[in-house]
Parts: sequence; C-alpha cells; structure tokens
Amino acid sequence: MNEVIFYNVDRDNLCETNYFDGIVDILNQRISNYSIIITADHETLPKTKHRKIVILGGEETGIAGLRPYSEYNDVIAVFRFYNVKGRYDNKYVFPIPPGYNCRSNDSDMIRMYPEKKLSDRDYDIFYSGQVLGCRNELVNRLEVLSNDYNIYSQVNPSFRRGLDIDDYYRFLGNTKICVAPTGASVDTFRYVEACGSGCIVITTPKDDLWYYHNTPVFFIDDWSLLTNSYIDNILSMDIDTLQDDTLKYYNRCLSTEAVATYIIQNI
Repeated sequence: MNEVIFYNVDRDNLCETNYFDGIVDILNQRISNYSIIITADHETLPKTKHRKIVILGGEETGIAGLRPYSEYNDVIAVFRFYNVKGRYDNKYVFPIPPGYNCRSNDSDMIRMYPEKKLSDRDYDIFYSGQVLGCRNELVNRLEVLSNDYNIYSQVNPSFRRGLDIDDYYRFLGNTKICVAPTGASVDTFRYVEACGSGCIVITTPKDDLWYYHNTPVFFIDDWSLLTNSYIDNILSMDIDTLQDDTLKYYNRCLSTEAVATYIIQNI
C-alpha cells in the first residue's frame, strides 16, 4: 500500500484536489510501497515510510530549478506543473500538465460535460477569466467578434471568483471554441478543462512537452490575429471530428489516467 501525504497544502481548498485524487487512485491500483507527496513546497519534505514520489504543484515561478529536494536521497522523481525549459530534465524532474480546477465561489465541480456534439452547441466562443494585462488584447478581440458570433465572455475580479464551477463546466460543454490564454504561467487549467470538455481550443504556443505532442488544438501567435476569417476557417471544418480528436487527445495526454501512466513509466 502507498502512503499518500498532502504536505504543507490545504487539501480541502486546493483547486486541483479532484485531479490529484484521480491520479493517486490509479497509482494505488498499479504500484505499492511508495510515499506519494503532493505539495507546493519546493524546499522541504516530510519523513516518510517509503521512497518518495513528489508531485509539485503551485510552484509557478520556477524558483525550484532542476534539483528541488537535493538533500533527500529517498526522492525517486519529481513531477511538476508549470513547465518551461529549465524547470525539468526528464531524468529527475518530469513535466506533467496542471490538471483542472474543481472549485470556485465556495462551490465544488460535479463533472465535465463533453457529451454534446460541437455542431449542436449554442455558443461559438467561450471565455471566463480574471483580469490580467496579458489578456487585454484577447478581451478586446472577443468584444469585436461578438457582433458576428454567439460569444460568452466574462472578465472576473480574481481567480476562482467568476462563474460557479459547475456553471463554468456547463458553459464549456455548450461551446464550440474555448480560447485559452496564458496567465501567471504558460500552462493553464483552462487548456486541460477545455480539452476535457470536448471544445476546440485556441491557445498560445507552448514548449516541446510530451503532453503537447500531436495536439489537435490551434496555436495563435498573437490574439490580434483572432479575426473573423480565423474563426470562420475553424468553424467551416468538420468540427464534430475535431471534437472526437480533442477528447482522444485529452484521454491520451491530459487525463488522470494519462498522468498516472506517465508517472509509473518514469519512476
């Protein structure tokens, strides 16, 4: 049996608790006699019964570098969120996607809603996110595009203070295109959430990470390029096939099953 420790984090208030729990459940089914530590602390770790597998979330700045916990000889590997070059080496520190948010406005998510075909969804484009300077251009473009498309766009005062979480996922499950800008980090919950909801995703370029390989999403260099012709080109495609491709990609690279499998392959 594995030992599971949420270290120096409030498990019951984490945005990613459901994601962590899903990964741990699968690890517990497939491996044993490890100590699985979920933490945002890149300096210290608790004493454990077994050799440590560390899942490092919440460390968006990259301060930890490539050798966090270097004084701990029993750390087998570190699997971290928020990845750009220099934060992982695929030998000791491995990149994993940031998962999905399960809380907002003191509410908990029920589930994702990917079932509705894109061709039957009501909204053309969806965006709900906090105020950040790097997103101003996107917000402005969505306002212009709203003259020609059915768009739900909402700017929120802060993180997890927009739509109630289940309403958020219901909107994702009823929209064709979700735009996923960067925020405090290149990796975003929204990217994973939109793919898991079966949306077509438009996002900015990413690093060469395993979970971005062979992705069916659309990369845009600058949000000023989000024009009518850009949107029309996407919506003229076989969008239901695009949805199938996105859900297959989510299951292959972003889901708890995919991440747990990746962890097992690299310990």
